[in-house]
Amino acid sequence: TQPMFYLYKGMGYKELKENKKAISAFKTGKNVVIDNEKMEFDFLSKLGDTYHENGEFKKSDEAFEAAMEINGLEPFMLNNYSYYLSLRKDKLEKAAELSKKSNDIYPTNPSFNDTYGWILFQQGKYELAERWIRKSLDNGGDKSGTVLEHYGDVLQKIDGNTNRAMEYWKKAKATGEHSEELIKKLNKVN
Repeated sequence: TQPMFYLYKGMGYKELKENKKAISAFKTGKNVVIDNEKMEFDFLSKLGDTYHENGEFKKSDEAFEAAMEINGLEPFMLNNYSYYLSLRKDKLEKAAELSKKSNDIYPTNPSFNDTYGWILFQQGKYELAERWIRKSLDNGGDKSGTVLEHYGDVLQKIDGNTNRAMEYWKKAKATGEHSEELIKKLNKVN
C-alpha cells in the first residue's frame, strides 16, 4: 500500500535493465497512489522511459501523454519524450515543440540543447541544428559522446566535409558513449 516502495523497486529493476519487472513495479505502484499527482506523474514518467527502452513505443507515448496531463512543464520528462520521438523520427513537430519548452525552462542544459538540435537535424534543418548542437557543446556537452557524434553528423550534412565530421566522431568514440552506427561511419570514411 506504499507507492514509494514500488517507485524505488521499479527504478532498481530499471537500472538492472530488467524492464519487464520495472514496468510491473511502476504499474503496481501507480495503481496504489491516492490523491498524489506528483507521485502519479513520477510513475507515468518512469513508465514512459521504461516502455521506450523495452521497445513498446505506443505504451511509452501513452504514459508520457498521461504524465503531461498532470505536469506538461516538467523539463526532464519533456526532454526525454521529445528525444525518444526524434530517435524514431516520429511526430517531429510535436517533438520540437516539447523540446523547445524544456529549453525555455533550462536554456543552458546541454542535453536539452542537443535534443532540440537533433530534432532539427531529423527535420532536415541542418543549419539550425548546427547552432543548437554547438550551443550544447558550449554548455558542457563537449564531454558527451552522443553530443559529439551528433555534431559530426550535422557537420557532414552541412558541408559534406568528412574531415571536420571525423574529428568529432573520433572524439565521440574516445568517450565510449556513442551509437552502434558510429563505428560504421568511421569505417566508411577511412
